[in-house]
Amino acid sequence: MPPQMQARRKFPRDQAQPQGDVLDEAVAQKIVAVLAGAATGLARPVEQRLAMIRSSVGRIRARHAEHIEAFQRSAKRCSRWLTAGWRAARDVAFPARCPITHLPTHAAGALQAEIWAATPFIKTPFCAACGMPLEAQAMPFAKCGACEIDPHRVERIRSACAYQGVARDITLAMKHGGDRNLARIGAVWMRAAGEDLLAEADFLAPTPLHWSRLAARGYNQAQWLATALGRLSGKPVRADLLIRRRRTPSQGGLSRLGRQRNVAGAFAVTDRRAIAGRRVLLVDDVLTTGATLDACALTLLRAGAIGVDAITLARVVRPEIATI
Repeated sequence: MPPQMQARRKFPRDQAQPQGDVLDEAVAQKIVAVLAGAATGLARPVEQRLAMIRSSVGRIRARHAEHIEAFQRSAKRCSRWLTAGWRAARDVAFPARCPITHLPTHAAGALQAEIWAATPFIKTPFCAACGMPLEAQAMPFAKCGACEIDPHRVERIRSACAYQGVARDITLAMKHGGDRNLARIGAVWMRAAGEDLLAEADFLAPTPLHWSRLAARGYNQAQWLATALGRLSGKPVRADLLIRRRRTPSQGGLSRLGRQRNVAGAFAVTDRRAIAGRRVLLVDDVLTTGATLDACALTLLRAGAIGVDAITLARVVRPEIATI
């Protein structure tokens, strides 16, 4: 066989013949080391330049500290002047009005003096448990007869107003009219009525709506009140811990027993670890018989809460005639 044929048999067609010189591992490592050293050498001048810039900025700040502080003070004064000017222009163009009578008042969201005087605020003495107004001769920390016979699941309830007159108008305008500004007013009253409960609470929890009712209404007035109250008191608001897992018929016109049956088992918690060992303050707009608050409190206590209190904007003084 000719020599050319023998060379061809040594290298079959399906095997690629080696092309060029193959770098061994030692050479490859040397190349990598050279590239790494070059990268380090390029990065070192950049770091030195950044250090010089930082040092220069520090010297400039130290040299002109007084000028910088003066500029910041001037900027704050200008901001305050602009804000005051904007508010003055806004008050001229859109004067503040009473949310009830819609007549001009001295400040946005403020009530007229006549409306304020007619608001039925709940004052002492009241039941130490449910907050029901009591007779003038009642002793401090006294409880009403209903709480002595059939106590609530909620330990203490405080309400800012009686559900009548101006307080009823405000509650209905917020609940059915969607006026969120009234929630800010109500939160101020609620903070004054429940200072002791707020001081002991770990967080606020509004009474929830069923998702279908929330979608139809577009808002939860109890959550509005809880959010405004949380901002005033500095307490966190957890609107996600309680859910209403089934839709319940309207409570209007039902007795206390009927309301208790209506909301029994309607609520559930979403995070037991966030509730365990905590004191929860429920927030609602109106207290009628307390059935909804009791159902929420029972759910929270079973989840590990050490105590549940409640605060509402208004309460019905005579639950047997409630129509809300």
